[in-house]
Amino acid sequence: MNHDLNDHEHQMWKKLYPDCDKYVCRKDVISFYPSVFKDDADIVADKLQSSTVYLKDVTDVNPIEKFRKKILVGYNKQATQSTWSSSGNRIFLPWVRLNKKNQPLHDCAHELVHPFYNISQLHDKNEPWGDTFCEFMRGPIKNLVGQEGKDWWQEKITQENEVILLIKTLPEKALPITHLIEEQHSYDIACIMHVPVHVNEKYFDWMLEQIKTK
Repeated sequence: MNHDLNDHEHQMWKKLYPDCDKYVCRKDVISFYPSVFKDDADIVADKLQSSTVYLKDVTDVNPIEKFRKKILVGYNKQATQSTWSSSGNRIFLPWVRLNKKNQPLHDCAHELVHPFYNISQLHDKNEPWGDTFCEFMRGPIKNLVGQEGKDWWQEKITQENEVILLIKTLPEKALPITHLIEEQHSYDIACIMHVPVHVNEKYFDWMLEQIKTK
């Protein structure tokens, strides 16, 4: 469902993306693009929205609430490469990549992680492995936006279609589930991440009822 822009969003549109004359607005994301954009703008916006919902879920971080602004994504002729503005939820896409293959979703899969990571505890505490986690999250986002993941495996770059499995469980069940996945997974080395999150009490109580504790 497309949403209308409020006054502030309209001002940001003209200020940050002056060469874009169209937009698609979703609940958490606004995508700005020029009339010469050849891709399906609605599908692009839907994929960005789905990715944002996923990142909010797995990181327990909500940059939309922190900045009280939606994530803005759009083309800018001054941008020489895709960038994210640390002053808010703003992603700038380089005009030279307009209508190029796999764009803008390829660049968005990289930049969309920044608003979440940069306000997370990993970033605040300057965790040494925080940047690695940030890079790790781009794999699932590439999947969600329809970009195939590329990995270095046995001294070769491999490209695979991967499916993300998100499991919600209790901390004490994480290790046995990890062992089960490693035994059953088709990969020799499966990517298994444990991300501790906080959930509301009603949902937690419901989850306890669903999980068999033996």
